[in-house]
Amino acid sequence: MLSSMEINIMTTFANSFKAFVAVASMIAFPALAEEASGNYTHTVFTQISGHAEYPRAARLLSEEGVVTLSMVVDHAGNVASLKLVNSSGVPAIDHAALEAALAAAPYPQPADQQAEVRGKIRFQL
Repeated sequence: MLSSMEINIMTTFANSFKAFVAVASMIAFPALAEEASGNYTHTVFTQISGHAEYPRAARLLSEEGVVTLSMVVDHAGNVASLKLVNSSGVPAIDHAALEAALAAAPYPQPADQQAEVRGKIRFQL
């Protein structure tokens, strides 16, 4: 039979694990790396996904989506232009993807004077 201390420790661990799983499942990530053309695009979209925050309202409503962005990165790694190419159908998710692209700058300097990248960010619970 387990003591109350052992039960408390096990309960605390189980609750911590549940919280970790919940947080880990509420992330955004580049949708299918093979969709990105080239290492630079993959690097940029990985950096964007690291700054993406799952919108609270979308999370509460169990909304998911994939956003396609197109962006021009200038010679210094700054965002020269950014546009939503394909909406996820969830405005909060679209906004979160655009905000993440801006927040992730500056990006690594492109090989040329500027680089146009296009890719997808998936928001999945």
